Order: sequence, then C-alpha cells, then structure tokens
Amino acid sequence: MNERGKQALVYTLADIGQLTAEDRRELERYVRKGWLSKGRGGPFPLAKTVYARPGFDFAADRQRHIDEMLEWHRMDVARGVVRR
Repeated sequence: MNERGKQALVYTLADIGQLTAEDRRELERYVRKGWLSKGRGGPFPLAKTVYARPGFDFAADRQRHIDEMLEWHRMDVARGVVRR
C-alpha cells in the first residue's frame, strides 16, 4: 500500500486537488479491493471526495465539521468579533 493509502487508513484523506493522478488510481484500486471506502464529506464548506477506512461514517464526520465551525462562529459572536 502506498503512503496515501496508509494515510487514508489512519486518518481520512480529502481530495482537494493535491493528489496526483497516480495517487487517485491507487486509492481507487484500494476502494475496489475493499481496503478503503470512498464518499463525500470533509471540512466545511464544500463536500469533497474523501477516502477512509472501511465502515467510516462520512455523513457523521461531515456534520461534526459543520458543528465545529458553527461553535467557533458562536464564540466569535459572543466575543463581538463578528455579527450574527
């Protein structure tokens, strides 16, 4: 397994344009073999293609990112840094 595949098993790997064509081919091969899963998710605001370990809950991870961003926004509003 290449370095990107190992990274996707331990963490998640969002394809935000930094992957080479060879990286994508390898990751797709791992998805076909069942070693990785592929879905839409990742950091807020735009959902990206994400590679992760099999059984990863992409929707829950995406919601966690959104909730975290909203919490930071609420703290900024409370401190008067930004308006509602």
